[in-house]
Amino acid sequence: LNANKCQSLSFICFLRTMEGGGEAATSNATPDTFLGHFIAGIFLLSYGAFFLCLTAVRLVRIAQEISNDATCTSSISSTPSSVSAEFQRRHVPEQNPVLLRRVSVILLVSTTFGILYEGFGALYIDHDSHPDKTFFSDATHQTLTFAFFFAGFTGLLESWQLLPPDSVRGAVVLALLGEALLWLDHALMKEGGAVRIHILLALTAAFSAVSIFVSIVMSASTSTRTRDRVQGGGERTAAGCFEHLALLSYACGFLGFLWQGMWFMVAAQNEISSIAMDRIVMYYILQGIALGFGVEIFAAYLSCLSARHEDKNSSSGCQLKSAARQRNRFRFRREGAYSVIDVPGDGDDMA
Repeated sequence: LNANKCQSLSFICFLRTMEGGGEAATSNATPDTFLGHFIAGIFLLSYGAFFLCLTAVRLVRIAQEISNDATCTSSISSTPSSVSAEFQRRHVPEQNPVLLRRVSVILLVSTTFGILYEGFGALYIDHDSHPDKTFFSDATHQTLTFAFFFAGFTGLLESWQLLPPDSVRGAVVLALLGEALLWLDHALMKEGGAVRIHILLALTAAFSAVSIFVSIVMSASTSTRTRDRVQGGGERTAAGCFEHLALLSYACGFLGFLWQGMWFMVAAQNEISSIAMDRIVMYYILQGIALGFGVEIFAAYLSCLSARHEDKNSSSGCQLKSAARQRNRFRFRREGAYSVIDVPGDGDDMA
């Protein structure tokens, strides 16, 4: 009788650890639970890091091109606002169909793998502990993965010019909003530190969705502003702020993916050994500050790059090709005689 009681109590404790997701659940987490978070984190980290690096390379190239093309008689200057405006004109929305097609195919393949992994993992990996599971037992995770499958399919159609520009980013916004809702719903089924982790995942997904949506809205207006050069000083300052905000919203969309990937690693770690509840939000804030430092350092580097090229042009004196135009010659008549005074010039000949 005592042995039967012990077996019953052990079975009840087992059910409580598997259903809650709290402290006991994290200490007895199954390997596939850790791998599910870890694989998702690797994908989001790779996606965000790739596009952030691509954005950085494009910005540096544009800054160098503008600086090399700028002369003392040109109205173009390699300022951060001009670099931002040129980046928006060239790359927002994405105008490289080959890149768009390849990324969309990778997204389709990875999301298909995610859906199959959740389904067959429930059938075979979890079969011993949960023999009643079916292919769609983890429908929450599969729905989330299918939302990004839809985004990849949209990007494939856009690369073939069957959909308007920026359709893929609109689909990503919908996928991220769905992700935020699913994580909030998922948090209601958790206990302990897992609740906070999933709520912060939802907030990060919402941050990415809002950033990309703002970038989509501002991209059309930014392209109009780059075609119409503003002449007024105050208007030019306002236009520069607008272009900076458009570029920042574009980059923050990918920063959100990178942040999600980093936080998924924390969620995976929590499945192995529970993290103290008073440290969860602290880790989240520190990750955000680290990403902010990275953005500021790159922005400072870009500004220094622009300033260095402008100083190089100004120190060279903007030398003109024609020797006759190196100096302005002012002739004036004094007491019936002509005197010629050579004054260093910075433009056309003046009489």
